[in-house]
Amino acid sequence: MPVTCCHFYWLMSNHHIKMEFSSIGVSNFGVHHLEGLQKATGVLPTVNQFELSPYLQRCELVAYCQSKGIAVEGYCPLIRRQKFEDPPLVAIAAKYPGKSTAQVLLLWALQHGYITIPKSANKERIAANIDLFNFNLSKEDMETLDSLDENLKVSWDPTTSPWSP
Repeated sequence: MPVTCCHFYWLMSNHHIKMEFSSIGVSNFGVHHLEGLQKATGVLPTVNQFELSPYLQRCELVAYCQSKGIAVEGYCPLIRRQKFEDPPLVAIAAKYPGKSTAQVLLLWALQHGYITIPKSANKERIAANIDLFNFNLSKEDMETLDSLDENLKVSWDPTTSPWSP
């Protein structure tokens, strides 16, 4: 008999209850997936990882996760460098001496309370990605970044795929 998503999650949640591990996360679950999972198993994940940036804000999914106590973890926060020259983003980075558009994108996520995962194999970029905790974006700059949502996906998007328990 094949193991279904819900059966597997239910098994994991039983191990979680027995304290065999501390939390369960999912990746690329949309609202309908999370609702289906909760209906089928009675348990919600601790974290949901999905593509997230100022250019793909997924407000409904983020609000749902936050309302249920599910941590939001965003991947592709640097949008594969596709918007590094976008004038509003460049203008914001220019206000913070020595800071890059990549750092602005990462700090946007952190200031919203999201977990964010930048990808790099370059030592200098990794160091720059970590150098975020000596400045904060202003309220005005956060509002500008919040206005950039254009549903830009740079990765495959399974959050809209049908739910199959």
